[in-house]
Amino acid sequence: MLKYYMKEIIDKPEIKGRFEKIVSELKGKRVIVIGDKDSFIFLNRKYQLIKHMNIIAYVPSDKKTKLPAKYGIKNINQEQIFDEVADALLIVDENSYYVYNSMKNLENFKVVTLFEEEFKDENMNLDYLIKYKFDKTLKKLKQKLSGKKVLFYGGGVFFRLINKYYDLSDINAIGVVDKQCSQIPSMTDVCGYKIYKPEDIKELNPDYVVISTKRIIAIAESLYFDYLKGTNIKITPLVKKGFWATFKDG
Repeated sequence: MLKYYMKEIIDKPEIKGRFEKIVSELKGKRVIVIGDKDSFIFLNRKYQLIKHMNIIAYVPSDKKTKLPAKYGIKNINQEQIFDEVADALLIVDENSYYVYNSMKNLENFKVVTLFEEEFKDENMNLDYLIKYKFDKTLKKLKQKLSGKKVLFYGGGVFFRLINKYYDLSDINAIGVVDKQCSQIPSMTDVCGYKIYKPEDIKELNPDYVVISTKRIIAIAESLYFDYLKGTNIKITPLVKKGFWATFKDG
């Protein structure tokens, strides 16, 4: 799931410094970890979460996957959190905003997120867009999509920032597909775009699904094999990058 995207940012001094701060903050506390399984495994390999923290249980952010038994950590679901005697919840999913908002009644827990500050850094994402000359490629994309029915795929921080600083109104978008957003009852739209589940794509039958995240390859693979195979729906990225940059980001 994380592929090259997390591998690119995991060595950043900001992430390492934040992890060290969290370790100090949670020292001696009983911790429940919430997040994507692959993210947990990768982070544990990099920063040895199990060694530095008293992790008493793991909760998958997608409610389905389990942490392998070799890690010696109990797998529980979101409802079972309240059966545990825990001091803090640590969210290691890169989409921490959605994970937190998809869960209920967490007010009595100390909630800590590893990636929240990094992914909310507007300057970082704006530099990213400038690097890939998004203002120029957006004009070409609008021409390509002229008269076409479009669904955006991904309504996270990156997509919201693009909507804040760039005009996407010329694109005939009928909504945004976001699995995590669709699981939050209180969220009905992102930046004015109606939220849909990935399973809705075939029925909506757009001409294009525009990937509005940094992770293009992994998303495109999942989209094609899980939802679009056998259809005439095309896939294109919102931010166009060179081959190696696209491969590196995953």
